[in-house]
Amino acid sequence: MNLKTASLVLAIALVNGILAQQPAGSDAAIGHAKKVLLQTWIQKDTGGALIALRNTGVAFHLARRYDSAILYFKEGLKLAVSRRQYYLELHDFRPALNNDFFLLGNYTGAMEISVDGLARAEALNNPERIAHFKGVIGYILMKQGKLEVAKQYFIDFLKLADELHDKSLEAKGLFYLADLTILEKNYANAISYIHKAIAVFDDSQVVLNANKNEQLAYADNKLAEVYAQMNDLPHSLQYSLAALHISEQYIRWINRYDLARYYVNGGTIYNRLKQYPQALSLLRKGLSISQELIYMECLQDAYEQLSIAFASLRNYDSAYAYHLRFTQVRDSIVAENNQRVLLEKENRYKMEAQQRLQDAALNRQKLWKDLSIGIACASILIAWLLYKWYSLRQRNHFQAALNMQQQENLRTTIAAADRERKRIADDLHDTLGSLLSATKLKLSAVEETGTMPGQEKENLKEVLVLLDEAMQEMKNIAYNIMPATLSRLGVIAALQSLFNRISHQSVIHINYTTYGFTERLHETVELGIYQVVLEAMNNIVKHAHARNATVQLVRYERHINITIEDDGRGFDAVRENTVGNGLNNMQSRTKNMRGTIDIDSQPGMGTTIIIEIPYT
Repeated sequence: MNLKTASLVLAIALVNGILAQQPAGSDAAIGHAKKVLLQTWIQKDTGGALIALRNTGVAFHLARRYDSAILYFKEGLKLAVSRRQYYLELHDFRPALNNDFFLLGNYTGAMEISVDGLARAEALNNPERIAHFKGVIGYILMKQGKLEVAKQYFIDFLKLADELHDKSLEAKGLFYLADLTILEKNYANAISYIHKAIAVFDDSQVVLNANKNEQLAYADNKLAEVYAQMNDLPHSLQYSLAALHISEQYIRWINRYDLARYYVNGGTIYNRLKQYPQALSLLRKGLSISQELIYMECLQDAYEQLSIAFASLRNYDSAYAYHLRFTQVRDSIVAENNQRVLLEKENRYKMEAQQRLQDAALNRQKLWKDLSIGIACASILIAWLLYKWYSLRQRNHFQAALNMQQQENLRTTIAAADRERKRIADDLHDTLGSLLSATKLKLSAVEETGTMPGQEKENLKEVLVLLDEAMQEMKNIAYNIMPATLSRLGVIAALQSLFNRISHQSVIHINYTTYGFTERLHETVELGIYQVVLEAMNNIVKHAHARNATVQLVRYERHINITIEDDGRGFDAVRENTVGNGLNNMQSRTKNMRGTIDIDSQPGMGTTIIIEIPYT
């Protein structure tokens, strides 16, 4: 399948004069076709509607508005299937849809149309149409890189061509296999297939269903592409010029999409041969035709090669200008592919709206009768919906109030617990700590007098050691409950002290960074941040078996971001969120600060925790 393939639907449409003597693809031609389609709908003329849908699609196709053409062809296909108009289905609508899908690069749409078409052709035992759709499906599979499967379709295609004694189909099958072997980099076989196809066209005793000169030009250009990939540029140029010579001699029979490609390919070969003036001549011709046809892929290649040629001639202004156009077209192709689905939906909506307008014109009297009943039903429905809405709103208000109360209770409970923790920590540090220190001083004084027997002095030393351990344990307990650094210096210093203790007591290396903390936060915010980070670090120390951890605090204008990462063994975040392991405590404290927490972890992949806390 290639751009040179002439759609049967276009030929039939032009013969029937569907453009009403208007310029092909003009707005007037489109308007005329749609007017005829409207009349067939009003008259409920199914046969006329089929032809009108086909003609409207053709008018949009000739205007190069392929998405709109596809919508009308699809409607025609649907009607042809429902009315069992198999000839129109298999010879007009499906080939026309395939043609436009290929122009848009929509291989998914073409595959769907072709698979259904193959099933229909096989059910009707129509070998010519079976061959057609097998060729299309094989081409799509080849484009997707499924070369082995595509090859079988092409072999089936050639078998059917032989059974039908159709030399044109045989040549097309040989071109299919040539394209496939080029992708396989089997250039010798590709050249052999192309020459076999040329032999078919050169046979004077063969009656062809295609224009001989057009096919010979196509074959020469294909040979030029093969030799170019083999880096045999002299032979590549020879065949490229042969294709152009035939095309210019029989230009009225040559598909202009192919002609644009021939010029650009020739210019590309001249560029590679560093014959830049000749390259510019051919590339400009290819560019002119591509601009006329809005042939985006060929435009892209022409702009790129023109940029290369001018740059090589040191005409950098022109090179830059064409490079800009190349990037614009390339980006446009990408954007068009991304927007195609949305455009199809939009066009489908417009077409359905138009259909609804016609239905309204046909059923206006019935509509007014039904409208009265509809208004009554709608009134009842609206009243019921308003009642349900009011009830739901009341329930939502009650639930919101309940949630606020529960949240406030949680904050009060946590605040009270934090105050009690601070009191206990202060008591441990100030009261019990002072008592233990005084006791140690007294005992140390007794030891220094030296009046005690030897055994008692040893016992006293053991008591002093135990007293040191008790004081250290008391400091650890007080620190874990509420570090004094947090109250005196703030959360940034308190966390640094925490990480120093963890690094000293374990093998974990902690990378700690902060940004934007030029002044202290509110006491409750600092305490909440400290407790959340402490809980996370406890999990890392106890469960993660990590070697490295990273903690980052960033203060923004309206929120604080906390990121905690480790390279430990990770865990199933979904499962363990439901069973605790400290995660529930972190989530409760984050929620109490009206923040959000996101935990990303997988077994063997470490853990990342991202917390955002708003503040004013």
